[in-house]
Amino acid sequence: MPTERIAVREEYIRRAVPAYTGCDVGEVEWSTAHGDFHWSNLGGPDLTILDWEGWGRAPVGFDAAQLYVYSLHTPLQAADRTPFYKELAGPVKEYLASGTGGRSERH
Repeated sequence: MPTERIAVREEYIRRAVPAYTGCDVGEVEWSTAHGDFHWSNLGGPDLTILDWEGWGRAPVGFDAAQLYVYSLHTPLQAADRTPFYKELAGPVKEYLASGTGGRSERH
């Protein structure tokens, strides 16, 4: 769903990614994202995604990379998701993996 809402500000990505990873940001592809995608916001047995107040535009793959970072707290979960995570590309993934993607700073 296209939107003008902002989940992650471009200025923040352009400042934080080089600061924490040393990677150039380059061109960023944007998409609609949940913006706070972690295990506590997923319910079941049928998939339910909760806590949508922070949704908006974010770099493509932001939600998937964020979920992977939260998986690192449980090594077996992280190992299960590693093949998928390898499909994500770019400095935003590296930035999130550095563990510095604090929600309060992104807005």
